[in-house]
Amino acid sequence: MTENLPPEAEKILADNEKRRGAAADDWLAAFSKKSEEALAKRAAEKNTAPPPDEGALIEALARKTTTEYDKVRGEVAETLGIRVGTLDDKVAARKEAMDATDQTGPAHWSVTPTHEPVDGAALLDGCTEGHLPRLHGQATAIRHTS
Repeated sequence: MTENLPPEAEKILADNEKRRGAAADDWLAAFSKKSEEALAKRAAEKNTAPPPDEGALIEALARKTTTEYDKVRGEVAETLGIRVGTLDDKVAARKEAMDATDQTGPAHWSVTPTHEPVDGAALLDGCTEGHLPRLHGQATAIRHTS
């Protein structure tokens, strides 16, 4: 190691170097073990429940107030494995679609109001004369009096 040192001193220095190396190795091993345990714990927490239905979750988030949504958006995005910005975009789009449905009704429900007066009695008579679909043996549950 060093020149002009007695053999006992060289042995002491060599032992000291070994202890330093062993201490560093021990520290790295302990760090690695703790890191692996933390990763295993995190993985176990993520796997405790099945992943949620993304569509249902987006719809539920769209119904929340802005404050409620803001409190959970980061954790939900992480659970879904997407960026928070992507989740924000999906929730905003769903909220917009829900607002449009609230204003116009369901997509299959397209009603055009008439500008002519409607004779209610004639309309109901037409309904009771078989113009409503029904199963065999069922009566129509519409009744009117004139």
